[in-house]
Amino acid sequence: MAIYHTQQEAKVYDIVARTLEFMKYEIVRIRYRQGESSVLQIMIDRVDAQPLSIEDCEAASKQVSVMLDVDDVLHGQYVLEVSSPGLDRPLTRLKDFEKHIGEVIKISTFTPYAGARKFTGILLSANQETIILRTTDTQQEVPLQFENLREAILQPFAKKADRKKPTKNKRNSN
Repeated sequence: MAIYHTQQEAKVYDIVARTLEFMKYEIVRIRYRQGESSVLQIMIDRVDAQPLSIEDCEAASKQVSVMLDVDDVLHGQYVLEVSSPGLDRPLTRLKDFEKHIGEVIKISTFTPYAGARKFTGILLSANQETIILRTTDTQQEVPLQFENLREAILQPFAKKADRKKPTKNKRNSN
């Protein structure tokens, strides 16, 4: 799991991270999609845990835009989007996973685990090497290597049944 995946995204991170930290923001994720209309998306959050406002995004966008224009790391035209991660936020850092233990997340992996690459379930634990997920469909505990995670997204509107712990079969006492 990473805040960025490509070399261009890493360069953008290197250029803007320190300034955004100085402005009291942290980068959650950077994605650059090249094409007919290229888009650079930078998701930020406030370091003080207060809600991110539109004004915060505007201030960060203005600063990032100037810095990227000076460095010209992304050649050609692109649209810059600076936004909040939202309720269905991506989890990109270990601290994101630790913060959301007990919540439902959706994960995709680079390589399959037990024949599958996509999982949805309750995040049970996380450390630098592994996360453990209890899948909502089979209720199995799935250990996934942190480095094998392609994407992890919080699922804040998952059905309450998805959040329940599995119940043991109760015997009739008749």
